[in-house]
This record gives sequence, structure tokens and C-alpha cells, in this order.
Amino acid sequence: MASSSLVSSMTLAFGLEMEFFVRPHAETASKLAKSGWNAGINENKDKKTLNRNIIREAVARSIRDNGVPAGVARRDYGEWSVIDEPSLDEFGDYWRVEIVSRVLSTADEWQIEVERVFGGLVDDWDINLTTGCSMHIHVSTGTTNTTRFTTDQVRRIIKGIAFYEEAITKIMPADRKNNEWAMSNFKDPKTPAALKQAYAAVPTATWAPLFAKFDGIKMKEMVYRELGENKYLSWNFYHLSLNCGTIEFRRPPGVRSATDAKHWAGVALGFVSQALVTDYTREKSFKQYPPVNALVHFIAIGAQRLGSNCKDAVNLAALKEDRSAATVHTAREMQVIARKKTEKDKHMSPFVEKVSKPALLKLTEYS
Repeated sequence: MASSSLVSSMTLAFGLEMEFFVRPHAETASKLAKSGWNAGINENKDKKTLNRNIIREAVARSIRDNGVPAGVARRDYGEWSVIDEPSLDEFGDYWRVEIVSRVLSTADEWQIEVERVFGGLVDDWDINLTTGCSMHIHVSTGTTNTTRFTTDQVRRIIKGIAFYEEAITKIMPADRKNNEWAMSNFKDPKTPAALKQAYAAVPTATWAPLFAKFDGIKMKEMVYRELGENKYLSWNFYHLSLNCGTIEFRRPPGVRSATDAKHWAGVALGFVSQALVTDYTREKSFKQYPPVNALVHFIAIGAQRLGSNCKDAVNLAALKEDRSAATVHTAREMQVIARKKTEKDKHMSPFVEKVSKPALLKLTEYS
């Protein structure tokens, strides 16, 4: 894989969004009851809302008690936020939450911070996942107008995503291979026909025609439109067209531990790091989709470039093909997903919303 010799190290800014269900331990539950919390999920809308609010406040407190600034505000970029995720369907005595990180940097000891967040959770809560849970990672080269992605860098990242799309799909569990919330950038129904055809034609026409299409994109803000104007893709470029500037990796499954969270964050960071220094001159003449072991090497080299704070975040041994068949949704499930997407389209991504306050843009300009 051809790389630039001008880049020997790199720093990336990023943010995490993690969805899961929590149930309080007995001691935690007794404290919640004093605030009016009801252990059972009550069908009364107002009582359910009260319960959720109490749960989120308590989860934020658990994180703070373990040394990490946290609250329930969606726009405090300097602390972790515990918010609601309406697309998740609660069950039994588990309550839905989404935890959104502050703006993190690979130059900082971010792994320790993630460990402390989960340490606070494990002390007070049981964590559970459903197939509806996922983790999203927002990545940028910086937090200001002068340090965020350039158009050339975005072209390199798109080429990397296309080149390794098959391998990325192969390492995902069944429910994330063909997931309606994180579809392949080159196989989604909304993907422009010309891109689909160029991608499918690689075994006969090489990568050159598809890469040429990417090179023809004149502005990074146009990428979202060129890829079909769909936010629910494996790699979401929507935020490049806003006053923020991140690329969002949406494919990872839900996580229940710091180890898992660090792993998928490291996968995204390592991938972007290596994509940014790869020119693909040699690869454009290839006629095959790379195997999983090539993707693993790509991520490993990229992660190494990010320095000691990213060391061992990625579990390379876990990056192997999952041969289970992709989960297939029923017609009824597709209707429910469509309805939830319509509702979700009314709001920004939680991490984007966290740092989008106009008064803070000079400091953050990152989402």
C-alpha cells in the first residue's frame, strides 16, 4: 500500500456515541427510589419520562464519581453526556441510554478516560445490549477551520472505504453486515447507480474508474450528495457539509465494556490514519476486493502512527471474518425502522449537537 513519506505521526480528534440499556444494582436502585423512580417500566408516558430522566442523571453521577466530567446536557462539549435514544425499545427492567463523549484527541490518554467511564457504570449498573444498539465514532483531523479535513484527504478516505468495504463487512457480526442504520456506502438503494456499477465492475475494470470518480469531486462538502445523500451508511459524510467537519463510522455493534469501546474506536482511528497517507496509485490497477488480513494490516499500521495513546486499543486478533449470514429484516421491521428514521431526521447526531453552539464554535468547530 503506497503511503506518503511526509507523514510519520498524526493526531486525530474524535468523539464516541454508545447506545445500550442499563439496570441499577440494588444499592443504586434504593437511591433512585427516593427520587421517585419506579423499577418497572410504566406505560404512563409522563412516568416513563420521569424514570428516564432520573436514570440518566444517575448514570452521569456514576461516571462523575469515577473521575470523568459528565452530565445530561447535550451541548456541553467539555464533558460526557448521558442522553435518551428513542430509537431503542426498552424491555424488562432495562432502560435505554446513549453516552456521548466530550471531544477527545489521540494526543491525550483517551483510553484511560474510556476505562473510567465504564468503571463508573459497572460499579452501579448492569449493562445489556440488543441488536438495535450500536457505537458510532466521529473522526476529524482537527477542531478548527485550518486543521479539519481537506478535500484531498476526504478523497483518500473515500478510496480507502471503497477499497476495503468487502473486508469491513466481513468482520462485522450478522446484525451489522447489512444494517439499515449503517448500510454499505456502495450497495445502499440510495447510492447513485454510476457508483454502484463502478464498484461492482472492479473485478473486470479495475479500481481506476471508481477512483477517478472520487478524484472528480471538487469540494469535500459535495461528498454527501455524491454518495446519495444518506446519513445511514457505514461511513457518514453528512457532517462535512455542516459547520463541524467529521466523518462518522456507524458500522460497529453495541459495546458493553471499555475493551470493546476502545477496540472499535481504535479501528476507526487506525483506518482513517492510514487512509490519509495512502495515494492508491498502485491499487487502482488491481482487480480484486482485498481480504480481511489486508484490512487488518491497514488498520494496524494506521493505529501505530497515532502514537502511544492508541497503543493496544485495537484487538487485532478479533479482526477476523464473521461467517454468519447477514440478518434479514421482515417487512414489519422495515416499516418500524423507516418510521424511526423519519423521527431521527428531525435531529442532529448527538455528538454534533453537543458541540454546535454558535458561541463555542471558535473553540470546538468539531462534531
